[in-house]
Amino acid sequence: VNFNAVTIDKNFTITRRISAKSARWDPGNYLVLQNGFERSLSDNNPTGYYKFKSKPIYIEEGKGLFSRKIAFSEFMNIKELKKYIAYLKGKKSETHKYEAQLYYKYAFPFSSLIMVLIAIPFSFMMGNKGTLYGIGIAISISIVFWFSFAVFSALGAASILSPFLSGFAPLFIFTGVSIYLFINIKT
Repeated sequence: VNFNAVTIDKNFTITRRISAKSARWDPGNYLVLQNGFERSLSDNNPTGYYKFKSKPIYIEEGKGLFSRKIAFSEFMNIKELKKYIAYLKGKKSETHKYEAQLYYKYAFPFSSLIMVLIAIPFSFMMGNKGTLYGIGIAISISIVFWFSFAVFSALGAASILSPFLSGFAPLFIFTGVSIYLFINIKT
């Protein structure tokens, strides 16, 4: 198995290293290491060495610490993503990327409505230009729309924009475009 564990202090300096050829679980959240050694360090210099045949270590979290499944946030639903964000906040980890993904998941269902609102004015504008003209415009606008969704999502994940703005900015922009087109439509 080749088990290795390191202990670090608040400055991320290694203070102890434990290595073993194998490890097994005993009842009561004990991990029993076999055929290994423990080395103590101070200021990155070895200060002690202890070789062991068998060494039990109490693991408060139990087996769950080593067998926790990590789901990719892209495949989480809104409830799971909120729970994961709360977990990360509890661990004082960065959550900006995941908050941006959460707002994207909130905004995504509205994208169909915005596409319809943009398409309606173009249905009145086609006139005698033909069907292919309208289809070409619709495809072009949808490409720009989805590209803007991707760009704003990336900006939110990179902490350049706020999570809310990264999720909903494309909707706001294209809603404004559709309102402008509705106002300036010639019937």
